[in-house]
Amino acid sequence: MERVSGLTSWNFGSLRRARSAGTIVAVVIVGLLAVFFAWTGDQQTQRWITQRIAQRAVSVLDEQVLGHLDASDFQQARIASLTPTLDRQLAAARTADGQDLLQVSIYAPDGTVLYSGQQERVGRKVLPARVPRLAAALAGTVNTRVLSLSSADDGDLSGSYREVLAVYAPIRLGDRVVAASEIYADPRPIWLTRLGTWFAVIGPVTLGLLLYMRRRQSEQADQVEKLIGAAFFDALTGLANRSLFNFRLQQAFHRARRRGELMVVMFLDLDRFKQINDTLGHAAGDRLLVSVGERLLANVRPEDTIARLGGDEFAVILEEVPSLDEATRIAQRILDATRQPFVLAGQERIVHTSIGIAARTPLHQKPEDVVHDADMALYQAKEGGRDRYAIFSPQTRKPVGRAS
Repeated sequence: MERVSGLTSWNFGSLRRARSAGTIVAVVIVGLLAVFFAWTGDQQTQRWITQRIAQRAVSVLDEQVLGHLDASDFQQARIASLTPTLDRQLAAARTADGQDLLQVSIYAPDGTVLYSGQQERVGRKVLPARVPRLAAALAGTVNTRVLSLSSADDGDLSGSYREVLAVYAPIRLGDRVVAASEIYADPRPIWLTRLGTWFAVIGPVTLGLLLYMRRRQSEQADQVEKLIGAAFFDALTGLANRSLFNFRLQQAFHRARRRGELMVVMFLDLDRFKQINDTLGHAAGDRLLVSVGERLLANVRPEDTIARLGGDEFAVILEEVPSLDEATRIAQRILDATRQPFVLAGQERIVHTSIGIAARTPLHQKPEDVVHDADMALYQAKEGGRDRYAIFSPQTRKPVGRAS
């Protein structure tokens, strides 16, 4: 039997470990998939929002700032006279369209800076071959990059922005590229959109995993509670079982010995319980045991321990009892309560109880000694006619029957 039980425990333990390992693997796989989809979506979203910001910036520059210029205006001598007008139009465009045009520079086809928000750059020449994006813009292609700023790069923006989205775009008049623009736009919509993408993907997955783990924790807590219940409580009556009784007996015994207090153990046994099972059936017997447990709970103190030891045997541990007389009064209440009729299988039946009482004394070396004496007193009560209690006498080491 021990071998079968051991194998069963091993099988269940292995099954639980396998389920736990499977759960961990599933969580890791789901997490990796979520990260993959979030990363993929982040790349797509970044490209989309970057293109949108670039198109909007170029559109605003073309329509609201450069729309009235012709080819002759994109020459250094001519555009210098237009600088105040361009500054006002850029300021108006920023007011209307937010941060699409933080700063604008215009390059001639040879790389000469015709116009810039940084006046010291005007007139300088940048070789397009050394700036691939500028060269691509002069060739007719719009391209972008995220540019880190420093005070040396741009004193006007570096105080508010550490990075900008630099948009390089051709300036066309008809089918001809006459210049190129470098537009600094606010990059924050890119970061916010990317963050939103991660939240949109990772958020529900994380929430789902948290809910799943919370459910698993709840299930595990329920399993632990069931295991504790099975280990320490009687499945039928809900009272303490023999294991919990022995544990609390040990505690009560040592507390009473340390504090010099009176501790009493009662053993209870239903008289002729077998007749109930034989005549009314085991269901009626089980109902009787449950009812007896309920009446015991109603007639002892809340701090006392009541246990069902098995079959129709019950035990009570009374701690900090003022006197043995108080213990006998509790025993009498229990006898009176169990003498009241029980309704079993639709019939009223009178069931009597025998009780053995033993108090801890200095003669008791172990908790089991008190239990032994209570057990002896119980048999004395039965031999004395049942439906009564008997108190074990520590002086004579013999039970003293006492009718109730």
